[in-house]
Amino acid sequence: MKFCAGRVSLQIFNHGEIRKTTELHGVVLSPFGIVWSFKAALVFSFVKLRGLIPWYFSKLRIAVPLLFFIVFFFGSLSSCKALEKFEKKELVIEGKAGNVTLTAELAMTEAQREQGLMYRKELKDGEGMLFVFQNDQILSFWMKNTLVPLSIAYISYNGRILEIYDMQPGNLDPVRSSRSVRYALEVPQGWFSRAGLGVGDRVEIQDL
Repeated sequence: MKFCAGRVSLQIFNHGEIRKTTELHGVVLSPFGIVWSFKAALVFSFVKLRGLIPWYFSKLRIAVPLLFFIVFFFGSLSSCKALEKFEKKELVIEGKAGNVTLTAELAMTEAQREQGLMYRKELKDGEGMLFVFQNDQILSFWMKNTLVPLSIAYISYNGRILEIYDMQPGNLDPVRSSRSVRYALEVPQGWFSRAGLGVGDRVEIQDL
C-alpha cells in the first residue's frame, strides 16, 4: 500500500510502483519508511531511558527522536515517482451491427504498458487503453493496483479481435492470450457486449 498526497485530496493506493509524468501528482509515502521512522524514534527513547545516552541529551529527548522520524520519513519519499502521460486516439471498431467509436489512450512504451490503467478510480463506457507491441507474441495481463473491473480484447496485427476476457480489480492471476497477438485493448467490463461488439470484429488500427 502507498499513500499519494495529490494537490487537492489524499488518494490511497494498494501497492506497486508509480511512474514518471510531466504533471504534478503529489508525493508517495511508503508505509515501510513510515514504520521504520517510528521504530527509530522508539529505539532512541528506550536507549535513553536505560541510561545508555549521557544526561546532556535529556533536553533533546523530543528533538532527537523527531529528527530520526524526519530522516526516515523523507527517506521513504525516494520511491515517489509520477504517473505516465498517455496520448489519446479515436479508434473505430467495425461491428456486425455497425461501427463503434472508442477513445483510447495509447500505451506505446514499456513504462506506459507497465502502468496501464493502474490507480484509475473510474473508466467510462467509450473509453479504454490500447497496448501496442512491436511484434506478435503471447500476451499476459493482470490487475495489480487496478481498481476498476475491465474487459480485455486480444487483437491480431491486422486489427481482428481474437479473444475477449473479463478481469476483476486487484486479481493477480495472469490472463493470457491463447495465441500470438499484436495489441491488447482494455475497456470497462462488459463494454464490448453493451456496444454490440465481439470476437471477429475489427479495430481500425492505423499509424501506430
